[in-house]
Amino acid sequence: HCEILSKNKRVTDEDGIWTGARRWQVRLQVEVASVHGVRHLPSTIVLGANKGLVFYHGMPKLCRNCGALGQLPAPCIVMKCKICVQDHLTRAFKQDRVCNLYGGGGHLFRNCPSSYANMQIGGGEWSESETN
Repeated sequence: HCEILSKNKRVTDEDGIWTGARRWQVRLQVEVASVHGVRHLPSTIVLGANKGLVFYHGMPKLCRNCGALGQLPAPCIVMKCKICVQDHLTRAFKQDRVCNLYGGGGHLFRNCPSSYANMQIGGGEWSESETN
């Protein structure tokens, strides 16, 4: 969806306390047929059991279910899998799931031996280069 131009930065409030949010500078991919001529990021991301919200200046309001411009997810009747983007509900996805961290099969992110949390539990050494 985009090219990451900077390392993540913690977002702090006016008292210098971390809000739990992080900020990156990114370059969106050009997609002429899309809104504003760029491929916009999804408004939600999932990494294992962690859900994140994505927002930025100029981001169009898209349905979280089907991706339609200006539509809210509550009245949406489109069946679209969030994993493979085919015409079925996500819970009906039949293929083996893959790890969100590195794209390999055999486990999901929550069980990935290369994740920071699992390395800490297992007592291993973790480095950011392992995820690239």
